[in-house]
Amino acid sequence: MSKKGLVILAFSVFLAVFFINSALAQENVSADNIAKAYNCLENQTKGKNLSLKEATFSMLALGAKGNFASTIESFKDSTNSCWPRGACNLKETAQVALAYNRAGKDTTNIKKWILSKNATAGELKWLIEIDITNKLRSTCKIKDGQGERTITVLDNSKLQGSPGNCLSIDNNGYMLRVNSNCLKNEFEISCDQDFVTAVLYQKASGGTLFVLPEAHSAASLGSTREKINGECFKTGGTCDYEGSLWAALALQNLKEDTSKFMPYLLALAEDNTRFFPSSFLYILVGGDDQYNSVIQEQKQGKFWEMVGTRDGRYYDTSRQNRHPDAGSKTQTCPGGRRYRFSRLAA
Repeated sequence: MSKKGLVILAFSVFLAVFFINSALAQENVSADNIAKAYNCLENQTKGKNLSLKEATFSMLALGAKGNFASTIESFKDSTNSCWPRGACNLKETAQVALAYNRAGKDTTNIKKWILSKNATAGELKWLIEIDITNKLRSTCKIKDGQGERTITVLDNSKLQGSPGNCLSIDNNGYMLRVNSNCLKNEFEISCDQDFVTAVLYQKASGGTLFVLPEAHSAASLGSTREKINGECFKTGGTCDYEGSLWAALALQNLKEDTSKFMPYLLALAEDNTRFFPSSFLYILVGGDDQYNSVIQEQKQGKFWEMVGTRDGRYYDTSRQNRHPDAGSKTQTCPGGRRYRFSRLAA
């Protein structure tokens, strides 16, 4: 079996086992077939000189079985808990974190390394909306961490005034843009009419407007507080989209809150379709939008194959998750037996 085939087999078995409860419910996969898949992969990896990727995905599938830990450790950086040695990157380190967690190994230092790479996502544009409940003209005061500013919300919902150095009037006059120098500030807003505030975001270059899940309301002269919560994981000085997908998946698997990374991953998804972001995002946030994106990417109603990636249809089909219309593949094992890994849903 080729090295690529071994990685695909390991990935497929991992997903089948990781999502076994749903797979059994949706596909009537028997425990006997899962056992055969285990045996197939064990036979394929036994006594082999595995690459980091092969060993990682084999551990993801088989857990503590096999001697994959020593192989993975041989690729570890000499000074940090990251992979591969001398060229640490988010994607492979996050995959190791997933594998170690699957095998019950300690991931504390790996998690620390991943979290050390988080930073503010400068690729996003952040907006604050102030909506006056009765649509009357209202005077609003905003504390931005540098002082108090006063603006007016007109009866047509447009804004007037000088919101200060942290904010500017944007979106054709209907919203406040948070300037890049104040992304870590908290904004306290008070109006003389009942009002609602919400935070929205989009790519810095424009595009779909997303709304953070929680809006805040207050009665006249009450106050709301809004804070920007958008980060990514950086490689060098720039956000690493694929690395951020894997890092967020690993952290969620390690029971960490990943909500602050979702704005970046959601807003930049359309620019990074080659990484099949919807398959990750459906695990991370769920929702019909992500489900529909996965379905729309299916080719010929059978498989997934992303444009611009070298992974190929088998890997991409295995990578799609958590919906009932997943494709399937077969893999030949010793003795000519062929096992089907299909609809690997979470």
